[in-house]
Amino acid sequence: MANLNGYNSSNAYKLDYQSDRTRASGESILHEKEQNRKNVAATKTNPAKSLANFLKVALCFAVAFAIINGYVNINEANNELAGLEDEYNEIVASNQDLQMKIDKAVDLADLQTVANAFGMVRPENYQMIYVDMEQDDLAETPVDDEAEAEDPAVKGVAGSLTGTLNIFN
Repeated sequence: MANLNGYNSSNAYKLDYQSDRTRASGESILHEKEQNRKNVAATKTNPAKSLANFLKVALCFAVAFAIINGYVNINEANNELAGLEDEYNEIVASNQDLQMKIDKAVDLADLQTVANAFGMVRPENYQMIYVDMEQDDLAETPVDDEAEAEDPAVKGVAGSLTGTLNIFN
């Protein structure tokens, strides 16, 4: 649309179309063409600057690609984790079903028959001992004064390793 009127937005393609009234001599046309050449030269960019700008844009795209790639990897790992959790839950449910089937399969009458076949008998009343569970649940470690005097306990990881090895001796 702009070319219909003889105008263009670029100085490099500026038309020499002007009325004869504005041009007095050939010098003004030459002068105008020289100005156009200077404007074109001024609008050309330095190759070093354009290369630097290209490298900056390329670096920005590379960083953006690396960030997006990291998020994709995280998303894939989360999806795999969710799949493994689902598989684990299915296996746990299957194990519970199998344990329930095993528990239902055990019949006390059959168990008593097998026990009697091996010569087992029910205990008599005097053979049964009942334990009072109302007591406090405490663990006491007996202390051997002679062993402690000879080899003092070493604190920390080394002491725990030494203590563990002493249990097996």
